[in-house]
Amino acid sequence: MDADTDEEGRIYRSAQTSSCSETIPKDLLDIMNLFNASYQDTSFRFLPSYAKTPITEHRIQNEWLSDQRAISHWVVIEANGGLIGSAHVGASRSQGQDFSNYLSIIIHPNFQGQGVGTRLCRHVLSDALGNVDEVEVVTNIKNLAVQRIMKRIGGLFLVQKRNHGTNELKFVIRKQGLDQP
Repeated sequence: MDADTDEEGRIYRSAQTSSCSETIPKDLLDIMNLFNASYQDTSFRFLPSYAKTPITEHRIQNEWLSDQRAISHWVVIEANGGLIGSAHVGASRSQGQDFSNYLSIIIHPNFQGQGVGTRLCRHVLSDALGNVDEVEVVTNIKNLAVQRIMKRIGGLFLVQKRNHGTNELKFVIRKQGLDQP
């Protein structure tokens, strides 16, 4: 993905996820710090299950960097000289099933409600859906922000909403024009 700048001067670009040395790429460290800030900041209302504990550099080395499928589609937003948001499509295997492609997004609280999450999702989904058939989003039923994003991207992608357990919703996102599953 080429870098793109919005009307507020925020930069949307692919994250640097590889390194020629043993060091962790700066973008991944910045993403780790954003996730960890969400862990500590109560204004992040609906943390995903993987964000219930802080992310460590050890986890980045052993999970993120060891699985190229999990970091192949990662987009970040920069503003005011720092990282303010991140989204990626990664692969996950749950309960012994085949891999599912899932969308993960996090926006710093000071930038929520400004449309950056919607734009970020458009970027990362356009990239990912060039290589996979569908992407899933699972969220808490009370997470109205994610539900609004899914509604907004519905014009570009086919978005199906399904119940997923007692307190969760699952959205399945496909390219327009693909047959229903």
